[in-house]
Amino acid sequence: MLRRLPAAVMAALFIFGTIAAPAPARAVTAATSVAPEPFDSLTVRFAYNTTVGTAVSDDGKTREIQLRPGQDAETALAAWEQAPGVTGVIPDIRAVPMIDPIDPLYASQWDMHAPTTGKEGAANGASAWSTTTGAGVVVAVLDTGQINHPDLIANMPEGWGVDMIESTFTSRDGDGRDMNPTDEGDWCGSSSSWHGTHVAGTIGAAQNNIGISGVAPNVSILHVRVLGRCGGSFTDVIDGIRWAAGLTTTWDGQQWSNYGLTINAHPADIINMSLGGGSGCWSTLQDAITQARAAGTVVVTAAGNSTADAANFTPANCNDTVTVAATGRVGGLAGYSNFGSSIDIAAPGGDMPRDSGILSTVATGATTATGYGYANYNGTSMAAPHVAGVAALVASLHPTWGPTEIEAAIYAGARPFPADALRPCVTTSETPTGSQRRCGVGLLDADGALNMKQPTLTITAPDRLAAGETATVSAASDLPGIVTLAVASATAANCTLDGNTLTATQTGTCTLNAATPAAADHVAARATFHVTISGTPQSISFGVGPLLTEADIPFGTAPPELTATASSGLPVSYEIGTPTICEALAPDGLVNAWRLRLLNVGTCTVLATQAGSAIYERATAISRSFTIVQGSQTIGLDVLTDRTFDPTVLQALPSHSSVGLPLNYSGLTSSVCDPRFNGAGFELHILKPGTCTIRAEQEGTSTYRAADSVTRTFEVLKLTQNPLIFDVWTGFYAVNSSSGYGIGGGSTAEPFVATSLTPSICTVSDRTVSYLKVGTCTLLGSKAGDMWHQPAYKTISITVFAPARATVAPRIRQVGKIVYGTRGTWVGSPTPTYKYQWYSCTTAQRTKCSAISGATSVNLKVTSKIAGKYAFLRVYTYQYGSERARRDSNVIKLSAN
Repeated sequence: MLRRLPAAVMAALFIFGTIAAPAPARAVTAATSVAPEPFDSLTVRFAYNTTVGTAVSDDGKTREIQLRPGQDAETALAAWEQAPGVTGVIPDIRAVPMIDPIDPLYASQWDMHAPTTGKEGAANGASAWSTTTGAGVVVAVLDTGQINHPDLIANMPEGWGVDMIESTFTSRDGDGRDMNPTDEGDWCGSSSSWHGTHVAGTIGAAQNNIGISGVAPNVSILHVRVLGRCGGSFTDVIDGIRWAAGLTTTWDGQQWSNYGLTINAHPADIINMSLGGGSGCWSTLQDAITQARAAGTVVVTAAGNSTADAANFTPANCNDTVTVAATGRVGGLAGYSNFGSSIDIAAPGGDMPRDSGILSTVATGATTATGYGYANYNGTSMAAPHVAGVAALVASLHPTWGPTEIEAAIYAGARPFPADALRPCVTTSETPTGSQRRCGVGLLDADGALNMKQPTLTITAPDRLAAGETATVSAASDLPGIVTLAVASATAANCTLDGNTLTATQTGTCTLNAATPAAADHVAARATFHVTISGTPQSISFGVGPLLTEADIPFGTAPPELTATASSGLPVSYEIGTPTICEALAPDGLVNAWRLRLLNVGTCTVLATQAGSAIYERATAISRSFTIVQGSQTIGLDVLTDRTFDPTVLQALPSHSSVGLPLNYSGLTSSVCDPRFNGAGFELHILKPGTCTIRAEQEGTSTYRAADSVTRTFEVLKLTQNPLIFDVWTGFYAVNSSSGYGIGGGSTAEPFVATSLTPSICTVSDRTVSYLKVGTCTLLGSKAGDMWHQPAYKTISITVFAPARATVAPRIRQVGKIVYGTRGTWVGSPTPTYKYQWYSCTTAQRTKCSAISGATSVNLKVTSKIAGKYAFLRVYTYQYGSERARRDSNVIKLSAN
């Protein structure tokens, strides 16, 4: 599965080189010769803080010591072997090749020659080979991969490379990433370039009488294949940088083993990238470069071949790189080369057809490799490996130097640009005019880079001071230049430096840093010296306080204070020797004293300490021990009150004792109530009415004694029945009348019983109420209780009355006469109201009767319409707005005329 960076990162990736026709190899039979030379320098390993009062830069490391002119070498060797703090001395005697190699094509490598008229752009590589040839240095070539060219095979250790191309289309080998860096060809509409082999030849072709010589002919070359068919992906380039530098993960945090790869066992000292694309420097790419440099790797990049500002091309525009522009044979900027403030240095890249370009190793074959040969290319791709090769020479000569020192030596050793070139260059610090372009600090010069030295700095200071003391200190270099001495910021609170006077202000370590800047003949250097600052002795008194006595301490006691004091008056801290029994609590803003928290029963051991201060030394710690015994606890179960039986109401019981331990409950009247555990705590379940008794207990732990049990008793009362239903049709009945009654409600199965509480006014029998006389009839309805319910009662009241009775005078009345009626008398209260209605009938037996229209008063006027008929008066009695009774009068005969 292919991983992809953001779309912007997947920009086109190109090699920055132009191909010319290959040059055939020529047979050469002469052999390289080497000869020893007298030594004029020593490699010395120093111990940490070598002597009292003296420190040498980078304690514990090796450093080259350059002998003074005229100094006897053997005498100097013997003196250094006897010097205090020196653990080893080796004379720098080297076997060196002849200045001019006898590789048959070397004469065509103008770029390797010394800069002379017509070769102003040469890198001066030959002059450097008498000093070093790059042995012991690893250069990673992130490019098209490895071809086992005869001029390279000796400098490419077997099994060192990697194929980082994830796309099988690009890789052409059908299996994505693997540990085989072989160049499968990058043809894509045009022949394969064998670009990586050309770059590798410039860096490190061996001096072996076969073809050409590389800048560092004894370097170890590590191929990281990131370019294939039609170019490559920056995803692979970023991971290639990380792998080459020995980083352990891919850009997105994956292990190399996820791709079948192993971690690089030979991290590169230098990475060369003769590739790039038009873009800004993405954070993932910058991170990889920054981490590689932090791991000790110099990262060299080609500026690009677009005759444009290199700031618009990556990785040339990334930080922490050495970005290289290309010059031609006479030292002017090559016509294709990018330029600008992003350029760090210029190196030979060729400028065909004005010159022959850069001759180096290639494979033959348009698509796949069929043989080996040489070709002249030009481009910033050819310029960058010259710088990578010189970086390898510097690293070989100075094995303890890091990227900062190596780069500084390359920059300081650069030559000025020729002013009369066709396309003249100026340095980055200069302002270009006309056709001038910024091309970095100058022209690459291998010999100039190797002439850079690193000074040895010596700091003279006492190794120990007491707080408040002063001493005179100094720093010096074995080379001319300004040396500064300062207190390290991390120890600035412990000491101050005023001129050459060092003042110890408080106990601790005072670190002095000496430094000298880079100069024309040397790189920057640093040295460190540590001064130990001691203080006044102090002691600790550790007594007992009011809450912390020699007596046993019950577990659960509030944290007692710790009351140790220091003779210096400085605050005392505490450590615990029995962390499972107790712990010390530091002041927290609420409590301004140390306290002792009890964790378990047993012996608690407390150590009082005082770490010292600016004036005082650390005090000798004092120990005290205390015995912690079981604590007590109580059960807080409140009195339980009587309550009505309701099985749906569950009472929560306290879950814990006074010290937070869980309680256990038991029901002593389990048929009435039962305490049950619900998973979170206890609930009291009421089962039936009766007396409920429960008990709470806490059996204790290793730190608390068992609590006294608590028993609680209360009554569970029977339930009230549902309301009874007991009523009659109306609340008013006439004397001598009767009625039934309705019943219902209650909660038991017991029969409903109705009785009269006023038997003189009314009686009850067989669901019938008989009303005997005027008054209030009171009836009581009841249902007996059962084991769950109380008895239920309901009373009702009924008004018994004697209704009014209407009468009519029996005389026969004629038309126009008045018939007088009476309404009789109502017996009972309250006083009612009345309504009247006269009726006419055809017979005295009240048949075929009808209400007489308008006859609604107590008297009736006889009209011709009712003449000859029978008539009677009906009286309606109302009380509380409702009809309570109606009574009819006797029937009379009306006259016919």
